[in-house]
Amino acid sequence: MGDKLSILVIGGSQGAEIFGEVIPNAIKVLNDKGILKNIHQQCIKNQKIVLENFYNEHNINNSIFEFDNNIFEKIISSDLVITRSGASTLGELMHLNKPFITIPFSHAMDNHQMENARYYFERGFCWIINQQNFNKETLLNLINQIYSNREDYLSKVKKMKTTKKTMPFHIIQTEFDKLIK
Repeated sequence: MGDKLSILVIGGSQGAEIFGEVIPNAIKVLNDKGILKNIHQQCIKNQKIVLENFYNEHNINNSIFEFDNNIFEKIISSDLVITRSGASTLGELMHLNKPFITIPFSHAMDNHQMENARYYFERGFCWIINQQNFNKETLLNLINQIYSNREDYLSKVKKMKTTKKTMPFHIIQTEFDKLIK
């Protein structure tokens, strides 16, 4: 993480709408404070133009997309990811050593997204915001905390690098690495 943050928002099919409603105003504050480098944000179809207009109007370097074939490039180039808590997404972020803020989908069957989030949180890889507490202020406070406490951020990266070698998916790590290079 440098002096300015590059943030990626990936919402998935069930999560992008609330992200498009809450995140832009927090991003504007970060940009106004001079600590935002850029925002890459996945959205649902009917939010794309609104988000682009908002970010452009406020001179925020942005890339808004519904789907991206090169999502791994966006993950790798970002400092922080804001995401839902799907198992494959969290596993990919873990593998790529990318600390993340996760907002578990509150209506997920059997609360599996919260269980996924807890698994990574308990190991020190991420931060969690419950969907019912997900608003501009909560998100902004957490991002400010992450930005000002780089030791915690770097600790998460180090834990990811160390831990992923012992996790079950390490067997396919070599093949996965080939795909993202």
